[in-house]
Amino acid sequence: MFLKAAQYGDVKAYYNLGVLYFQQKNYNKAEEMYLKAIKETDDINAYNNLGTLYYEQKKYDKAEQMYLQSIKRGNDMSYKGLGFVYYVQNRHSDAKKYLKIAADKGDQEAAGYYNELLKAGY
Repeated sequence: MFLKAAQYGDVKAYYNLGVLYFQQKNYNKAEEMYLKAIKETDDINAYNNLGTLYYEQKKYDKAEQMYLQSIKRGNDMSYKGLGFVYYVQNRHSDAKKYLKIAADKGDQEAAGYYNELLKAGY
């Protein structure tokens, strides 16, 4: 359905296809669809989801860039993802900064990681 919609010019279909491919762990196709969604519509959720895709692939530099682009465009969901990127890279002060922002916006998972960093003395 989304593939046919994309073929007929429904640019939101690219984002939806990216989500489906990501859920199927077909990361190459997911990346392709998210990039098309960004090219056609500058979709902030596609930036966030690309960040998550790159994070899952341990491509942390790319994940960081996508999350930063998403945040720049106003997507609050990306603060947690960016915090996680920094967390796994042991960039504790950066992780703490972004996890706190996500926690302050109501994200309980981010709050847990933020509190863990505080308890560890970061």
